Amino acid sequence: MKTYRHKFVRIIIIFILFNFYLFYSSLYFSPEIFAQKPSSSREECQKLYNKGHLEKGITVEECIKFLSRTPQGSLPLPLPANGATHKYSSGEGIAPLRIITRPGGYYFVKLVDWESNLPVMTFFIHSGKTVDVDVPLGSYKLKYAAGQSWYGEEDLFGLDTIYSQAEKKFVFKIDGNQISGYSVELILQPQGNLSTKRIAKSDF
Repeated sequence: MKTYRHKFVRIIIIFILFNFYLFYSSLYFSPEIFAQKPSSSREECQKLYNKGHLEKGITVEECIKFLSRTPQGSLPLPLPANGATHKYSSGEGIAPLRIITRPGGYYFVKLVDWESNLPVMTFFIHSGKTVDVDVPLGSYKLKYAAGQSWYGEEDLFGLDTIYSQAEKKFVFKIDGNQISGYSVELILQPQGNLSTKRIAKSDF
């Protein structure tokens, strides 16, 4: 059996003002906001939307659905283990991917096939932790959701979830006697060599 060496491409993702969003999200979506005078989910969501308090990409209808599944005062779910992985592809995972985070929030990362847009793998990363996974060879998009309170894979981090996508194509391939891989750093400062864009929940 042929032996391959791993070759990493180090990438630092631009993740601007994440703490700013988390700070203000904690104000807008703290339990106290729903402890006020009762009103319908639509009224609450429309009020949040009109004031610009919903994260970019989260619509009023998605807000209503979240509140219908998560009654007022509901507590977040326990966090998944760091590195908890779900594979959607039957391909053998042989290419290395390392995700490094800084303290400030939790991450739900999704690898999506570049052509079909179908999910290949998801994994959960704790604040300030590193995860190493082996992924199947192929070309992928890297999307990630970030936040602080976990509500499960359908609602992720609730109404303050920040959805993003790296603009680079991630190509995992065999190059000679090496398997190319990536080391990605999610940092909380405006510097790096990989840009990202905010996306809607429906595009995640």
